[in-house]
Amino acid sequence: PTQAHAATPKTMVIIDTGVDISHPAIKNNIIYEVCVSNYNSCPNKQSFMEGPGSATLTSDMAKVAAWQHGTKVASAATQTDPNVKIIELRCASLLTTIFINCNNNTLATSLSWILANKDKFNIGAVVSPLGSYTGGCDLSAPYVSAINALNKAGVAVIFPTGNDFKYTAIDNPACLPGVLAISAIDDKNRLALYANYSSRVDFAASGNLNVAIPNNQYVLDYGTSLAVAVFGADWLKILNTKNLSYLDEYNLIKKTADPYTNIMVKQNVLDINITKALQ
Repeated sequence: PTQAHAATPKTMVIIDTGVDISHPAIKNNIIYEVCVSNYNSCPNKQSFMEGPGSATLTSDMAKVAAWQHGTKVASAATQTDPNVKIIELRCASLLTTIFINCNNNTLATSLSWILANKDKFNIGAVVSPLGSYTGGCDLSAPYVSAINALNKAGVAVIFPTGNDFKYTAIDNPACLPGVLAISAIDDKNRLALYANYSSRVDFAASGNLNVAIPNNQYVLDYGTSLAVAVFGADWLKILNTKNLSYLDEYNLIKKTADPYTNIMVKQNVLDINITKALQ
């Protein structure tokens, strides 16, 4: 890589539930925080906040399983690449004590912020592991234009296929054009049975990991949410090392990946092989 390129590594945005920023597994990797929420439930009691503390969980939130998702996913990225730089974007809301997931509109707002700030923060990849959104593969959904614009700008937008044991359809928005749809490889080196599949799947990555949860703890977990973080960190590592165009990097990963399947899926899915891709 050139001197200038080496000095400014690309960053990754993770759209998730927010994090325990003090966890040693991630605290040195989170370079910026953003919050997009309904019910004025960002830390500043508004629907938007950016800067220190914006995506940081309170001690009460950290006790609830749903809010722990972001810490798990961020740590999946940092154990894949200990040098990865992450912008944590909390896209989840708190209604009194109830956790409410990212929805079509808050996802659209989140992706629009990323689009507006991609140059400022040198964003190279967006990982959005939060569940399925309503509307199937609706090309008129409010977030589609931002996905298309990020894709056109060469920013990888990465969504999970989902964990519903479905073998004919994957979650939305992973199914949309312009998105990298990522499945998971399990701890037995198979395409994970829990991972949704269709011919739309682009790649797979490790989905069974020992991940961080709040209060300096770790837990064994699995899912395509973890796989997208692994894939995103590897995508950035290749990008920061080789400085390829989006299409060239896609083709390099495809050429160097390893094929996997399982007893339910009769087609191979390509698992990213970072060692081969970096050769």
